[in-house]
Amino acid sequence: MSGNVTPSNIDAEMAVISSVLIDPDMLPEVRQLISEKDFYNERNRTTFKILCDLYEQQMPFDTFIFLDEAKKQNVDDIVTAMDYAGYNTVASGIYAMHYAEFVKDSSVRRRRWMMGQELVSKIYKNIPTAEIEEWLRAEVLGVVVNNDGVMEWEQSFILEDELEELYATPQHAEQLESWSMPWASWSRFISPAEKGILITVAAPDGVGKTLVGEHFAEHWARMGKHGVYVHFELSKKTMVDRRTCRYASIDYNSLITDNLSPDERKRRDAAKQYVRNWEGSITYLHTPRWTIDMVTNKLRMLHKQGKCDFVVIDYLEKAQASTRQAKLFNNPYQREADDVEILKSFSESEDYGCRMVMLSQFGKEGKETPFKELTRTKIRGAGEKTEKANVVVLLHKEISPGQLDKQTGKWIIEPGSYDAKLGIVIDKNTLGRTARFTDQETTPFFSIYDK
Repeated sequence: MSGNVTPSNIDAEMAVISSVLIDPDMLPEVRQLISEKDFYNERNRTTFKILCDLYEQQMPFDTFIFLDEAKKQNVDDIVTAMDYAGYNTVASGIYAMHYAEFVKDSSVRRRRWMMGQELVSKIYKNIPTAEIEEWLRAEVLGVVVNNDGVMEWEQSFILEDELEELYATPQHAEQLESWSMPWASWSRFISPAEKGILITVAAPDGVGKTLVGEHFAEHWARMGKHGVYVHFELSKKTMVDRRTCRYASIDYNSLITDNLSPDERKRRDAAKQYVRNWEGSITYLHTPRWTIDMVTNKLRMLHKQGKCDFVVIDYLEKAQASTRQAKLFNNPYQREADDVEILKSFSESEDYGCRMVMLSQFGKEGKETPFKELTRTKIRGAGEKTEKANVVVLLHKEISPGQLDKQTGKWIIEPGSYDAKLGIVIDKNTLGRTARFTDQETTPFFSIYDK
């Protein structure tokens, strides 16, 4: 351990940075354990932050770009990538997490050491005992819960008292309402989403996964939240057109061909103004051929801008494998499970925690399974991908024999297409009860509503 007094491990800090320079694909995994705040040495702390910033910008780690970024951040007098060249002979990318664990351990020890120093100082300053005890409880909870994952028995009652006070406030009730489910039928079973929650919605093609994802994002934006809709396939144009159709009740083809009646034009303009007046917002992130690492890097940047209270991923199977995943995994299900782990870690992280909705595909068997027999085991790669989810919702539609409009004689639903009625299976739910119901329908204008 380096340093005569303050707990630190400078060698481990140098080694983890060197490992990342050798294998940048290890950085997302390292960042799940440590941040620049865990580095004791200022140069190491600043260097690690610059490497993270370059990775988020999808820039290489070469010396010129590194020093250019340091200059932009006005820290070029502090750092130099050459400091870590000597470690390349012993450090290797595969050991990055091993070194990161040493850095994290020293960081926890350092915080506890500083807490002890502060406690002695408060005692000698004759600060009232009750005030010291209150400060100490808060510090102990922070150190133990945030770093070790341990909460002692007595600490649980302290936290329980604090939560009881919080739950009784009007502000908490308002916060719960703002994170409710988009539909009353879902809210009967699923409690408001808390930070770190991952909701998986799965269905076959054509049933309405994207529709559900859009409704989650739009509902929370109406409630004043700011979030990101990540779509691997649909263009920005398609996302905006679909939104217009939903809120103006305009047929998609009529909109894009500009074949609108005067009344439809009024509804279109009114819908645009209605959406613009929401207190929250949605950032649409078009990500064809992106990896989940690339997605989370962009989400970190958007979070820093206050635009990432929630995330909708549409849909998981379309993400590309990263270089790291190609090295480690032999089949797509393992890679997709790793993607879920990355997303879950992001949603739960102290710095970037958010609510997340992930859309996913059924396997071949799931597409042919009757509603009453449908379970989350029918999701493609189900075991690996659903164990991290807090809530798993399955969507189901039957094939329709057709439905005619009696007044016009035109087909409302073409024979052989999916029926309007949408079956919902809440098959896993840490926020409430499981359920199976069919009291929702989809309209011709891409909407879902409760009867």
